[in-house]
Amino acid sequence: MERMVIGRRARNQFLWAAMLLSAGAGCGQDSGGSPQGQADSNTNAAAEAASLTRDLTVGSTGADARFVNDFLTTYGYLPNAKLQDTYPRWRSPVQTSPAHPDVYDDATAAGVRAFQLNYGLPQTGIADQATRDLLSVPRCGVPDNVQRLDPTDKFQAFPPVGWGTTTNLRVKVTNNPSNLTLAQTRAAVMAGANQWVGTSFFTFTQVTSGTAEIVINFAPQNQWCAGGNIGGFAAATGPAGGPGGSACITFDSAPNDRGTALTWTVSSPTGSTSLDLQSTAAHEIGHTIGMGHSGYTTALMCGGREARGVQQRTLTPDDVVGAYALGVIWTNFDTYGENDVDIDDGAMFYTRYVTAAPTLPSGELTVWSYTNGGPWVNMSGSASDAIGGMRISSDTVGTWIVQSDGDIYSFNGGTSWTKRPGCAKDIAVGPDGSIWVLGCAQDGNGNFPAYRWNGSGWTHDATGGAAVRISVGKRLDSNRTVPWVVAADGSIYRRSRNDTSSAEQWNVMPGAGRDIAANASGYTWLLGTGAAPGGFGIFVWDEQPACPSTTVGCGSGAPQKMEWDQIPGGAINIASSSFGSPTVVNDGGSLLER
Repeated sequence: MERMVIGRRARNQFLWAAMLLSAGAGCGQDSGGSPQGQADSNTNAAAEAASLTRDLTVGSTGADARFVNDFLTTYGYLPNAKLQDTYPRWRSPVQTSPAHPDVYDDATAAGVRAFQLNYGLPQTGIADQATRDLLSVPRCGVPDNVQRLDPTDKFQAFPPVGWGTTTNLRVKVTNNPSNLTLAQTRAAVMAGANQWVGTSFFTFTQVTSGTAEIVINFAPQNQWCAGGNIGGFAAATGPAGGPGGSACITFDSAPNDRGTALTWTVSSPTGSTSLDLQSTAAHEIGHTIGMGHSGYTTALMCGGREARGVQQRTLTPDDVVGAYALGVIWTNFDTYGENDVDIDDGAMFYTRYVTAAPTLPSGELTVWSYTNGGPWVNMSGSASDAIGGMRISSDTVGTWIVQSDGDIYSFNGGTSWTKRPGCAKDIAVGPDGSIWVLGCAQDGNGNFPAYRWNGSGWTHDATGGAAVRISVGKRLDSNRTVPWVVAADGSIYRRSRNDTSSAEQWNVMPGAGRDIAANASGYTWLLGTGAAPGGFGIFVWDEQPACPSTTVGCGSGAPQKMEWDQIPGGAINIASSSFGSPTVVNDGGSLLER
C-alpha cells in the first residue's frame, strides 16, 4: 500500500474581540490593501509589500526586510505587547524580537517558519516567492496563534458559552450602502448567513425591528461597533460586543483599496473594483457563530478570502468541518440496546437502520428501521426463524446485514430476507450501489480480506487489502466513491478507485481508528483509538485538494492538506448520512445524533 503525502493546516482560533478584515497578508488573494483613512504607516507598508521581489534570508536588509518584520509582529508571529494586552490568549511562537527592524535575522527566520507551518508551506525560514505571496495580500486583522481554550479541541466552540441554548439567530440589517437598496442588502446578508445552515446547528431569521442576536450596519470606520479607525472592509464582534448584548457586524460604508474607491455588490461575477456582500457577510457571520480563521487558502474562513473581485458563495470542506465541530450537540434519539447503525436518506425520506435488542432465538439482534417521524419498524419479525444480524449497512441498493457467524443477507421487504453467498465480518453499501465486505478468513495480523459484490458473488481484491472495518463513500479530492477501511492495528486506508483491480491501490491515511463511516458528501467520520466518555473519540475528515497557482486566490499555489479533527463525544459504532451528519451508538447502547 502506497503512503499518501500529508499536508498541514493552521488550527482555527476563536476569539471575541474585534474580528476585522484589514490590509496585510492572508490566504492567497491577488488584490486588496489599505482602506481609506488608514494611517501613513499602512501606506508605507503597502509600498514595502509591493517591493517584495526577492528571496529574503538571514542577513538580508532593507525595506522588504522591515515589511516582513512588521508583518510578523503585527499578525502574531513575533513578540508584541499590544497583542498580548488585546488578546490575552495570544502567544508568540518566537520569544525574541529582531535586533533591528530593517534586518532579516534569526528571529525573523523563526517567525517565517512558524508562518509557513500555519499555511502549509515548506518550513525553510526563507521568504521565498510562495511565502511572499501570502505576506503581501489582504487578510483579517485578527492575529494568528491565539491559543485555544482547550488545546485538544481544534474547534474551540464559542456558542455554548455565548448563545446558551439559542440556535435560531435573528439577524437585523439596519441600513444599506448608497449603491444598493435595503432589500438587496438584506437579501445578500441572509444568503451569506444561510451558507451556514445545515452544517452548523444554527438557523437564521431576518427581522427588521426589535431585538436581534446579530445586528448589521454600514458606517464610516470611526463609527464601527468594533472600534473606530481600525481599518479594513468589515468587522465583527461576538455576543455582547454590540448594542443590547448582540453580536455586531459593521461594513465600511465607503471602502477604499490603496486609493481606489470600491463598492459593495450583489452582482455576479464580482467586478475588480467591487466587494461581494454575500461572501463578506458569510465570513463575518461565521465569526459570530464561533468560526475562527482557517489555514486553508481557499476556505471561506481563511483570514484573507475577502478581497475585491473575489466571490465565495459556497463553503469549502474545511468550512463545513469547522461548522460541524463547533456546533456538535448530540441528541439521544433512542436507548434500546443498539449495536450497529447505518443511514439511508434521500429527498423524501431519512431512514435509520440498527441492529438492536431484543435478541432473537437465533442469537442475532433484531433489525429495526425508523423513517422520518417513525415509528420503529421491526424488519426481522417475531417468528422463531426470524432473520437478524450484528453488522448492518444500507443505501441505494437496499439493506444488507452480516450475522455473528458470517452469513450475509439482503432485505426484500416486510420481514423477508435473501441469504447471499459468502461469509463476512463487516459490510458496506456505497452511495453508488457498490457493496463491499470483509471476509471471514483472518490473516496473521488479525485482518479479514476485502471483496466486492459482482451481482452474484464476491470478487476478491487483487491487491490483497484486509481490515476489520469497512465503509464506502466519496473522496473529496477526486469526487470518486471508494472504500475506506480500518485495520486491526488501527491503521486507516483509502482505496484509489472503487474496484478490485490490481492496478489500484490502498493509500495509507493519517491517524488510527476503530470504526469508520464514509458517505456521499465526502465528510468521512472516524472513531479513534483513544477512550472518551461513551466509547472512543469521534473525528471528522478534513481535506483540501492542492490549489494550483493558475487558480485565482491561490498565489503561487497551495499544497494538498488533510487531517482528522476531533469533536466532542464518544461512541463504539458510527454512521453518517449523505449530508455528512454523524449518528453513533455509544457504550451504553444509546443511539445519538448530531
